[in-house]
Amino acid sequence: MKLYRFFLRSLSEELIFLIRLMQRFNQNIERYKDSKFLRKINSLLVFLLHKRIFRKFACDITPSCKLGNVVFRHPTGIVIGGGAVLADGVIIHQNVTFGALRFDDKEVSRVSKLLVKILL
Repeated sequence: MKLYRFFLRSLSEELIFLIRLMQRFNQNIERYKDSKFLRKINSLLVFLLHKRIFRKFACDITPSCKLGNVVFRHPTGIVIGGGAVLADGVIIHQNVTFGALRFDDKEVSRVSKLLVKILL
């Protein structure tokens, strides 16, 4: 990876980088569930990254969603709820809501999935 690509990223690339980082720390919460200290550190990092994404992009993306190779054309006002599965090749424009933020016991079976290439 060239050094200038790390510093000169587009908004879409920066959003994807922050989401992947947030998801990695969220996976570490489950991995270190026996260690209270490491779980709290990873929870704090997930919280801080979620707030940074929300303040910079006005996007509410939960760390439990599963994203493939997704393209954000205009990363503003996007809401992707927990349990949402987006496959490779999905293009998301601004002000799109996908998935549910919270689940009741009845709604768990109705998880939103996009497994084909589509433009939202």
